Amino acid sequence: MTAIRLTVGVIVAAGCGPAPLPQALPNEQLATAGTAAATRLTIQLEARLALWRPAAADGPALEVAAFGVVGQPPSVPGPLIRAPVGTEVTVTLANRLADTLLVTGLIDPRSTDTMVIAPGQTGASTFRADRAGLYGYAGHARRGASVDELPRGGQLVGVVAIDSAATGRDRIFAITAWNGPVLPATGDSTFLLAVNGKIWPHTPRIRLGVGDSAHWRVINFARSTHPMHLHGAYFRVDARGDWTGDTAYSLSRRRLAVTEVLRLRETMSISWSPHQPGNWLFHCHDAFHIIHNQLSELPAAAALWSSHLRGDTVHAQALPPVHSEEGHGMAGLVLGIEVSGPTPTRSSLTERRIDLTIQQRARVFGESEGIGAVLARPGQLPADSIQIPSAPLIAWRGQPTAVMVHNRLPAATSIHWHGLELESYFDGVAGFSGQRGRLAPEIAPGDSFMARFTPPRAGTFIYHSHFSEVRQLSLGLFGPLLVLEPGTRWDPDHDRVVIFSVAGLGDSALVVAHDSLAPLRRGRRYRFRFINITPADDVVLETLQAGQPVDWLVVAKDGADLPAGRPGPARLRFGPGETTDIELVVGTGPLAFRVKSFNDFDTAIPVR
Repeated sequence: MTAIRLTVGVIVAAGCGPAPLPQALPNEQLATAGTAAATRLTIQLEARLALWRPAAADGPALEVAAFGVVGQPPSVPGPLIRAPVGTEVTVTLANRLADTLLVTGLIDPRSTDTMVIAPGQTGASTFRADRAGLYGYAGHARRGASVDELPRGGQLVGVVAIDSAATGRDRIFAITAWNGPVLPATGDSTFLLAVNGKIWPHTPRIRLGVGDSAHWRVINFARSTHPMHLHGAYFRVDARGDWTGDTAYSLSRRRLAVTEVLRLRETMSISWSPHQPGNWLFHCHDAFHIIHNQLSELPAAAALWSSHLRGDTVHAQALPPVHSEEGHGMAGLVLGIEVSGPTPTRSSLTERRIDLTIQQRARVFGESEGIGAVLARPGQLPADSIQIPSAPLIAWRGQPTAVMVHNRLPAATSIHWHGLELESYFDGVAGFSGQRGRLAPEIAPGDSFMARFTPPRAGTFIYHSHFSEVRQLSLGLFGPLLVLEPGTRWDPDHDRVVIFSVAGLGDSALVVAHDSLAPLRRGRRYRFRFINITPADDVVLETLQAGQPVDWLVVAKDGADLPAGRPGPARLRFGPGETTDIELVVGTGPLAFRVKSFNDFDTAIPVR
């Protein structure tokens, strides 16, 4: 008999080379693992090394640790464990890795109890699925006293879904992250973010028809914050939670949103229905999480990662070339949605025409230029006349609006009308928005593009660049889009806009207010429209009156009115792509915003 030994997770036969690693397949979370019988589910898992191809099926491979069903290829994320409430679930897990495996989520999905499995050994657990929710299981590795929470590529995770009688057949999307070595060509660490094991444009396409009901559940396994944004429609937030369980909202507490932030180990359940045909996106609104470098740097990152795991020294010239020029393409946390159906007829009312000219001026942020838009036709203002944030754009509910966007930059751009329910062709994702045979173009230098929309609701929205997002957002290409009720006017003294952005290409958060000419008056009720359009900043805002906390009333999110509530502490935490409207009665003493962000920005901003 040939001797067998276990070495770094690979079975090696005496006299032979290492057996090739299996391919880790993407897991679209469509099939439940295991064998079900009556009220019992039995699953046999293993953890082993595998080759994961996060882009094309024949693209660069990353050696990672992954879960799989015994006798089947492993997957990223691991096999889906899904069962109705009341099911008795038995899981066995064989450790084919070289290190001791520590796994949470399999002894009891609602706890942090840990299964400890030595190399070559098998652990077992039985739990009763007694509470509906979306949970996760995750593996860590221990070698001696050292614990690696992201062993061999950080893909050693999987989903546990416990269904209630009303859950239905929904789609599950799991976010995972891979953090690799530093590329000599750029000096930056490599990373990528995947949905169900793939990065855009290789993520699965979602195909729906106008009026279909979509029910999605999303779980964040990545160690970063993800403001997930839907184009062209609202979703209803049905539940929020973490790996220890969901909180299902009652009908009176369910709210609409277009952007919802998932922080570490958080989950959400959402429902929505497309009302317009065409191509739409569901993506992370952190600009760095959809940056094209995740795709363009992958070949070099994979080669460097392989050398790192082998302990080899690699020279920069031996790596595949890295395309370092600024690009506008997306990669990472993006899902494409294709909606079929008839295009609704446009309103017969007279269009209101707006000219929006995008220009730049040198040395606005140190040596960096600034980019902004002005409400004027080209040539009406000096070529370097800009406004940052860009000029407030006012529209009215039910009023057809046509915005002619003139690009006077030396580079292409496109404008996304964030939060608006409009035709896909005008949504602002160059080369994607629209339908097959008629896709929206990028707006080339010196060219113009007419965007048309009829806002169906009043609220606070954003217009911003959806092209080379990190650069163009950082340099100022964004502005507030305020939709008012018919017959009303915007009163900037009473109705104030506060925008959170960044200053130039650095990481420091900056608060910019479209300030009023009049001071705040005691006893008067004001509406503040908060907009976070930073490329990547999670912002915490507290409001102080004479240095003391105050109460306010939160009335709307993402342009949609919230269920009636009561005033509460004036504290708000929100991420890129979120807007929040509040009402505040001014008391005695100076008013100030205390602003903190994850980039260690911490300051008090006086409000007049």
